[in-house]
Amino acid sequence: MGGDGEPINSYDLLKLFALLTMFVDHIGFFFFPEYSWMRLVGRLSFPCWMFLIGYANTRRLAPDIIAGAVILLVHNIVMGQYILPLNMLITILTVRALLGKFAVDTFRSRALFFASLVISVILVFPSGILLEYGTLAYMMALFGYYIRHRAEVTLKQWEIVIFITVVYFSTVIIEVIFFGFLPQQALCYAVLLIIEMFVLMFFQPRQFVKLTSYMPSFMVDIICFCGRQSLWIYVVHLLIFYFIAFFINAREIDLFSPHLIYTPLHYDGVEN
Repeated sequence: MGGDGEPINSYDLLKLFALLTMFVDHIGFFFFPEYSWMRLVGRLSFPCWMFLIGYANTRRLAPDIIAGAVILLVHNIVMGQYILPLNMLITILTVRALLGKFAVDTFRSRALFFASLVISVILVFPSGILLEYGTLAYMMALFGYYIRHRAEVTLKQWEIVIFITVVYFSTVIIEVIFFGFLPQQALCYAVLLIIEMFVLMFFQPRQFVKLTSYMPSFMVDIICFCGRQSLWIYVVHLLIFYFIAFFINAREIDLFSPHLIYTPLHYDGVEN
């Protein structure tokens, strides 16, 4: 059993995968910007997080997420990073609020469904300036909401196919353009993402009692800790990575001189 007496569950395993791919991505960003394949691996993390935001039943704006968002915003200012787009935790808060208002009706009204889809696609780039991933995050969260509530959805199957197809291609196109992936990298990412989304379509809450009993207790504790403290792992690891990068001069960091808008040329060292 984990430290809280509960066995490993499907949320723990999905969050562990998201954290591992995120770590690969951020190690590449901070210390090995020339290895773009590391950034590609990291692109598999975002769909997991936003899928879980949509899949969750809660829509409350949790104080711990708000606190983490403020810490990262202040940290970016102190470390001379960028202010816009606002950090991922603010994106999560925004998406939660939007889901609370529109998610239920989106999958019961054809007009609202297609309007949400079209507006989200149109606003992908401009919203991405304000929030990390912008409306792309909302579309991926809607995908998670649909998987959790598909028995209640009144839309036709072909409409759902259009929805998932739009979410998939929007994600691939945005990530490939933004990170400037080479053709072979773009193809690799497109294949990996379609596999990931296919697996997510079968996600459901589940406890793995036998797996927990077979694994060494320290591994169970690590998996459960990663799954249940993922928010603070996200916040703390960013603070630590920035500190190390500043200490070894691995990244250009201008204390208390933040840039208004993130630009890949400045932060990644390459023009995408």
